[in-house]
Amino acid sequence: LARAGAFLCGLALTNQHTAVLLCAPAAFWVMYFARHPLRLWPATPETARSFSSLAVFFFLGLTPYIYLPVASARRPEMNWGATHTLAGFWKHLTRAEYGTFSLGAKDAHSSLNFLQN
Repeated sequence: LARAGAFLCGLALTNQHTAVLLCAPAAFWVMYFARHPLRLWPATPETARSFSSLAVFFFLGLTPYIYLPVASARRPEMNWGATHTLAGFWKHLTRAEYGTFSLGAKDAHSSLNFLQN
């Protein structure tokens, strides 16, 4: 169940960066309150094996990001962000077109001007 959760957290982060607000507490719960807690200290070979297994499943969830540069390199008619370049991929990964990790408009006053009319 923990491996499926790690995979789903990685997959969720490829779609919506705010999923970290759900995934971080879930990871904390798995590490400290689960039936067989994954203690990082003191480190044992079993702990390292379990942690690396969860990390592998998390990164497997991030694999949709691999498809972005592949699809963009084929030069489709609609190519949002040109992710075939390193700069375009980084811009997409950090959500630079949307305002990086901000959840709202940078200037709330200007975005609420329609209420004044």
